[in-house]
Amino acid sequence: MAKTFTKLTRPEMRKLAPGSKITEHGITFEKSATGDGVFTVNIMADGQRIHRVVGRESDGTTRTQAEAFIEKVRSDAKNDRLALPKGRKVALSMREAAAKYLDRLEIEGGKDLVRPRGKSVIRAADKITNAKPSTINRELAVLSHLFNKAVEWGWMDRRPAKINRFNEGNGRITYLTVDQVNRLVECAKADGNAQIYPFIVIGLETAMRKSEILSIRRDDIDLQRRVIYIPKAKAGAREQPITEHLGEFLAGYAAALQPGNPWIFPSAGARTGHTVDVRKPFRRVVAAAGLDPDQILRHTLRHTAITHLVQAGVDLPTVKRISGHKTLARGGGGRATVTLPPWTSRSPKLSRGGGGCGAGWPGGGAGGGPGGGARRNRPPGLQAEAKKTVGFVAWGGIEPPTRGFSIRCSTN
Repeated sequence: MAKTFTKLTRPEMRKLAPGSKITEHGITFEKSATGDGVFTVNIMADGQRIHRVVGRESDGTTRTQAEAFIEKVRSDAKNDRLALPKGRKVALSMREAAAKYLDRLEIEGGKDLVRPRGKSVIRAADKITNAKPSTINRELAVLSHLFNKAVEWGWMDRRPAKINRFNEGNGRITYLTVDQVNRLVECAKADGNAQIYPFIVIGLETAMRKSEILSIRRDDIDLQRRVIYIPKAKAGAREQPITEHLGEFLAGYAAALQPGNPWIFPSAGARTGHTVDVRKPFRRVVAAAGLDPDQILRHTLRHTAITHLVQAGVDLPTVKRISGHKTLARGGGGRATVTLPPWTSRSPKLSRGGGGCGAGWPGGGAGGGPGGGARRNRPPGLQAEAKKTVGFVAWGGIEPPTRGFSIRCSTN
């Protein structure tokens, strides 16, 4: 139905003085100092403000064209609404969808996504060009998950695009030898940061991730069963087995902390109440140990623990349980991939009885544990070499040889 104009008429527009304007039904006619008239529109469509310059009177623009522009905007908005899933009246922008996505994930127990406080979610151009394929793939994975959840939650009727990811390749993973572990631990003891030594000890003994270690609560440690409960692990809540030595270490360390604080790594200045990063002291300790801080990262502790477990003959199902990986296989991409040493059989089994290279881990009988029967697969010379290995044995009860093995871990 056509609107009736009483103010924005041709006679009124002709009488308008330079610098003056008339507004009616969202259309504004303003006469400039040169005497030329300009038509603009300012309306609301689907909850959004639409403000556009339609054209100048000297170019042949008329009020009728301004009316046609408004009709087209509202018609387009209506067509968009008809294409939306049932129940939605307004299309979500990407920024709005991202904010709602984070809120819903928090309610549903989503993991590994932290909303930056007061920071833009838009990556700077230089960060885009310098980012590694693995970094980009992690962000594409979040975007893909957002699209899937948007369809599930009724925000859209289908995924808007197919997301292809970069090939990350099978990069070499660095891990520490027994001698390097000993040097790192000694330097951590001597460092001025009181938390870096227990952080390194726990990382080497359990293969836990950085965030899992720093968020340990006192109540999460069960010394009787020798496990640490991890409520927000990457692959879901799990119980982390610990060695007898680590259990004794944690009991003494927790007893020395300030009473009443629930965290093993407390931090009064942190919003979470616990330390969230130990990057600076870790780099300092790594450098003091004569290692390269750019090569030896906090995640290297995890690689080291997993590598030494398999080197010691621990079977893959047990390594998977200790490390908390969803998948542990012999090849392929997108999963934790282990290349076994040459003396290991194709299907190593877990021996629950007697002593073995896994002695000290819970659930293995009299001194037994993960990998109790795997020692038979090694050549005699390597068995003798393993028996002579010192340092790491005092912690985890495992005897890792330092040759004939590599590990690739594409899933952290």
